[in-house]
Amino acid sequence: MLGETEGEYTERLLDGKVVLTTRNGVFQVRLYKGNRKYIYKSLKTRELGKARELAMRAYYEVEFRKEQNLPVQQTRFSDVLNEYEQQRASQNARGTYNHSNKQNQQQTSDYMLRQIRRVNKFWHEYCGKRLIEKVDNALLRDYVDWRRDYYHRMPANLRPRNHSLNPSDKTLEWETTHALTVLKWATCPYPAFATKHSEPQHAQALALLSITSCTSNCVGTFGTPSTNHHSTSIRTKCCVTMC
Repeated sequence: MLGETEGEYTERLLDGKVVLTTRNGVFQVRLYKGNRKYIYKSLKTRELGKARELAMRAYYEVEFRKEQNLPVQQTRFSDVLNEYEQQRASQNARGTYNHSNKQNQQQTSDYMLRQIRRVNKFWHEYCGKRLIEKVDNALLRDYVDWRRDYYHRMPANLRPRNHSLNPSDKTLEWETTHALTVLKWATCPYPAFATKHSEPQHAQALALLSITSCTSNCVGTFGTPSTNHHSTSIRTKCCVTMC
């Protein structure tokens, strides 16, 4: 079968907008996304017929996302967390935090960068594989309980030396607000998230948090009131922080 050979293979479809190639006998596709830019992906098949089918499906998916003003390449939350961390690391490397005219500068101290890296670790594990547009209010709401149980689920001999078995309300507030900050920041490097007729789910989550934080029923944003004093406290604090 042609797709199973180790020789090089190239096939152009739709006037070159879709290009099939092989690497070690496995089919790859190159898709044109406009502005002289391309998307490359493995089709994970050695069969020519299947490769053609998958390539065309991928092409029409890209065209649909372009028509709907959605990001052509779907981005996972871990990708956004990494880019945010890289930007803050660049700010830290420039050393602007030690400059005298701090008022109009974006700054990242050594301490802040350490905190960002520490908290990103938890968010990577919690929902890093989720597409950025799927990080919604329901997912954010469940983070606090997940985080409270994090080290309880881990064998004692694997816990880091400086861990806190039961994170404080202040810690949980900082970590939740950090995720909301990253999601808000993501609308700048990824301005095409919103469609013409609807908002992305994470934008809805931010809007909901902002609006409900100004009402007397803040806890309702993160779920029904809990009998756990700490759980209710942190959820209320997170709402207020985003005002």
